Amino acid sequence: MASKKLNELNPVNSCKFKSLQRRVCLTTTIIIILPILLSALLSAAHFYRADAMVCTAISILVPFLLFSKNHWVPKIVTASLFLAATEWLRTLFVFIEQYQAAGVSWTRMAIILIGVAVFTASSALVFTTATMKKRYGSEKGKKMDQPPQ
Repeated sequence: MASKKLNELNPVNSCKFKSLQRRVCLTTTIIIILPILLSALLSAAHFYRADAMVCTAISILVPFLLFSKNHWVPKIVTASLFLAATEWLRTLFVFIEQYQAAGVSWTRMAIILIGVAVFTASSALVFTTATMKKRYGSEKGKKMDQPPQ
């Protein structure tokens, strides 16, 4: 009985603290996924400029998968980020050819596009954070030597 009263007085168990904890968790999650959102917006703008509307729509819709807590979401988002990074590199080589044909220096453009490609690919690293592993369930955390029950 006495321990029950102590638990009621404990600020960790109060409703206000749980509400604050949920807000902090939501804020943390939003901050963690910002690189994915920025990468998706950059890709969508690139595809829109190239008049590739299907790719634009896909780039805009992929981040909405993050609302789902299915275990396959990180794989799909990671694959789309790597495809977008590959597209940035493809664009780099196309522009290098155009700049060389025009006799213009392409070094600055190459540095920028390589930076964007690296940022886009490294955005997938958000799935290695503890918050995202908890949200989507870490398969590596399960013991492999135990048979399924």
